[in-house]
Amino acid sequence: MSIERLKPSEIEALIEEPGKHADGGGLYLQVAQPGQASWVYRYTIDRRERWKSLGPASLYTLKEVRDKAHELRKAKHAGQDPAEVLRAESGKAAGASFGDWLGKYLAEASPHWRGAETGQEATHYRQSFDKIPDFLKRPIDAITEHDKNAVLKVWDAHPVTRRKMGIRIDAVRKFAATGKIRSRGKAPEVKHHEAMPWRNLPAFFAEVGALGTVEARALQFTILTAGRTEEILGGTWKEITEVDGLPTWVIPGSRMKAGKTHRVPLTPPMLALLGDRRGADDFLFRGHLIRENGLRDEALRQVMKALGSNGFKVHGYRSTFRDWVGEATDFDRVLAEWSLAHAVGSKLERDYARSDLLAKRRPLMAVWTRFAIGTR
Repeated sequence: MSIERLKPSEIEALIEEPGKHADGGGLYLQVAQPGQASWVYRYTIDRRERWKSLGPASLYTLKEVRDKAHELRKAKHAGQDPAEVLRAESGKAAGASFGDWLGKYLAEASPHWRGAETGQEATHYRQSFDKIPDFLKRPIDAITEHDKNAVLKVWDAHPVTRRKMGIRIDAVRKFAATGKIRSRGKAPEVKHHEAMPWRNLPAFFAEVGALGTVEARALQFTILTAGRTEEILGGTWKEITEVDGLPTWVIPGSRMKAGKTHRVPLTPPMLALLGDRRGADDFLFRGHLIRENGLRDEALRQVMKALGSNGFKVHGYRSTFRDWVGEATDFDRVLAEWSLAHAVGSKLERDYARSDLLAKRRPLMAVWTRFAIGTR
């Protein structure tokens, strides 16, 4: 078996070349995309090929991972599963703090994110956890679900952030227990949400309105704006403004899936659902228990459940809107995609686009509103 094929002087250049670069003895430099690389160990056990991460190339030297690969080969020769050896080593840190494991998690996961260790996602991770310093000091193996839910109350006023932080805490805890992170090497399989046929929408919209609750109004607003749940629940009054003298909802890029500002033309029925204007930092749809807080993440789903959703999902109304545009109107497809905050055209075309077609989208959203409320 040929080993130590790679040269230390080559690593910097190889990190820019996507693929798996073999060093021999089961050790590889895996490059997901230029600049994002990790060391992996390949072995076979019970006739099954397995790959285990040894850490990011930005953190571990060639010599360090060669030593680790040598240890794993010896362990396998002795009848041990290298995966169990790595897991046991992770367990040696029992008693280590959540903050310690957060650092290890970011070192392992962030090289696979856009911008790597210094990118926006890694930066947001660190900044958000800085708000709970006492939690970071706690031994990770002593943290319970009750502890997690208690610390998440810090973000009760921001339901979307609260949900994200819960996911992040779980990710670090899982990594500490198993050494596993969610792989982002391949694009995730697209999950299609069940969408209500557009012809059925007006009747359903009326049923929702008959409930007369703040949750019902939020769902109606979601349908009319073709927005995502997190955009609606996290929306505040400072985002409701005017563009060229006309009412517009301007959602900052920090709250959008694509990271870019999105402008939504507002119609009179949309504004009516919002009610009287309140303070700039007030949520568009406030919760019941604490008036300063927004609705819980599950609020819109509960409305659907109360009315018998027949398997339809809240996110599916975006597809309902898209189907309606394509099948029942003569509006251009591009206007529908802009309304959904979808990427339109090639990257080059998007880079040179100087308009989000807001003015042309106003008539589209006006006709959609009339259709949904049954006054077409």
